This record gives sequence, structure tokens and C-alpha cells, in this order.
Amino acid sequence: PSFRAWKLLEESGLEEFAEQLDLGRFEPGAITSVHCWFDRPILPNGQQQSALVGGPAQFLFCPPRENDGRGVYHTAVISASHRLLDDVELTSHGRTQLLERFLQQLRATFPEAFRRPNELLHSRVTTVFNAVFSPNPNIFENRPTPTTPFPNLALAGDWTQTDWPATLEGAVRSGIAAVETVQPTW
Repeated sequence: PSFRAWKLLEESGLEEFAEQLDLGRFEPGAITSVHCWFDRPILPNGQQQSALVGGPAQFLFCPPRENDGRGVYHTAVISASHRLLDDVELTSHGRTQLLERFLQQLRATFPEAFRRPNELLHSRVTTVFNAVFSPNPNIFENRPTPTTPFPNLALAGDWTQTDWPATLEGAVRSGIAAVETVQPTW
């Protein structure tokens, strides 16, 4: 992440380069996951994932597993949760409130799954507050490339210029570009 790159550059005596990169402009972004175990699947016809609208969650995943007595596991992702959830919902005090909003979203999106009661056996809400950077329109124009003035140093991370959003895929692309930057040409 950009905040760790800043610290690494600073510890390496490269404060001036860190200041040129202006890494402080990369605001951390939160991702919240809602983990639920139901007595049966929510997604129809054995689907394993679905995009969601009309509520806090954007994606729902149900890995292929049999109900082993602990329930059928589902996880929902709320990207940019630092902007989409209120301050209470981002804390453990708001867990119940957020879970209820999410369950309402599921009931509205998959009414067939709730025609007969679908029991929620267990749930957990987790938030990683600095999971990604939170982009603004100016960030995309000024994300640094992997190339640096130092032959043995390249930048990588979802915050670097990949022409992709701040995603795992974007981070992987940045890692490949960084390796290509420092890899010796034989």
C-alpha cells in the first residue's frame, strides 16, 4: 500500500523521492465483508456469485460446499464501505444494523430463497479500513508508474498506474510491470 511504500522509502533514506510521489494523496479505502451461514443456499440453481444492487453489498459469493452441519457459507462484499456505510455501521456497535440492512437486500433480491424461512445460523462482519486506496478523479491522471530513478527499485501496488481500478487484479498487473522494470535484460 502507498502508506507502507512511504515508510519504506523514508527508512531507506529516500524521503525526497517519497515527497515527489506525494503518497499522502492516496486516501485509504475500506472494504467490509458480511459472512453468513444459512441453513440452505440463497443463490438459485447452484450459482456461486451474483452482483447485488439496492443495498449496501455489491457482490455475493457462495463457494461450492455442502452443508456440513455448520450451514451454507455466503460472503458479501461492500467496497468503499468507508463512504457507503455510516460511522456506526463501520464499528462493532453497528454490526446488527448493517446485518439487517444486508438481509433486507437479500430478501428483496432473492425472494424465492426466503419464501419459506431461511435460517441465519451464524454471521460475522469484518472491515479492513486500509484495504485499497480510495480514488478521486485526479488520482487516475497522476498515479506513479513502476519506474523510478533508481535501477534496483520499482513501485507496485493497486495505487500505481495500471490503467485498472484499485483491485486485486490491478495490483497483480502492477507487480508484473514492476518485475519487468527491474528484471535485467539478458
